Amino acid sequence: MHDPYAQTQCFVVEGDRGELAGFVHFRSYERPMPATKGAYIDDMFVAPTARGNGIVDLMIESVGAYAKEQGWDVVRWMTSETNYRARSVYDRHATKSNWITYQLKG
Repeated sequence: MHDPYAQTQCFVVEGDRGELAGFVHFRSYERPMPATKGAYIDDMFVAPTARGNGIVDLMIESVGAYAKEQGWDVVRWMTSETNYRARSVYDRHATKSNWITYQLKG
């Protein structure tokens, strides 16, 4: 995260006492077919003691605002199908896509 050439960026949310309440890692990616760029959220985390306080909403809105400033036309992320609590928040901000993710074992 401290590499000035790193593609991944991070927004951090501090709690009332300066402790880490949450973070989101994201990066831009090229979209060749529409000839645009998008943002991809790799990780979102909220400390257990800070959950339920709107931090995920803040992080998604912040990445969305940053993406708009950069001219990126979409923000995407994925989560586990069984991550129901997080999905209830995500459903307020975004539309679930029809895409299925595959992972090639290396």
